[in-house]
Amino acid sequence: LMSVGFGADMRGKQGWVYEYSQTGQETLVACPSGYLIVNTTRQGQHCKPCSQGTYSFDYMDNCVGSQCDDRECNPCPVGAVCCGQDRFDPVATGSVWRNARLAVGGGRQASIRRVVQCPRGHVLVRDPANITSDHCAKCPPYWFSLERGDYDTGYLVYDTERVLLNASTTPCLPCPPGRTC
Repeated sequence: LMSVGFGADMRGKQGWVYEYSQTGQETLVACPSGYLIVNTTRQGQHCKPCSQGTYSFDYMDNCVGSQCDDRECNPCPVGAVCCGQDRFDPVATGSVWRNARLAVGGGRQASIRRVVQCPRGHVLVRDPANITSDHCAKCPPYWFSLERGDYDTGYLVYDTERVLLNASTTPCLPCPPGRTC
């Protein structure tokens, strides 16, 4: 194996890793975090950067075997801001996200982040059927919660934030009279 990242002809290829055969043929075998490997043809092999609104922590995301075609990076969930490559910033300050492996079909897997805890005053929204819906939903104006949404315990975890819109179903409490929440 040889790591590439220097020389005039290698500009922009920091972290690209090639394997060289005995005949001198080079095959791209790894990319830095925030890039997907595309190596189905020797001429078209490259590390594809994730664009704004997407992210990746594993260059093999959504591949089958060691040959990877051109594909999209993981979509950013509602509860984060993804500025491309591996930049993943939670919207709710104090929320906790955990890395997870997701089977996406056809033998493909992706390394994604899922929300597991929200700060006080928020419920955790996590729909098992829609990974991009993950976020911490704040209690409505004039309502509050001293508790945290916590996926591991199942406390204040919902598959939709619609529960917050109805006074009879919301887990948030009304502000006490004379208080501002």
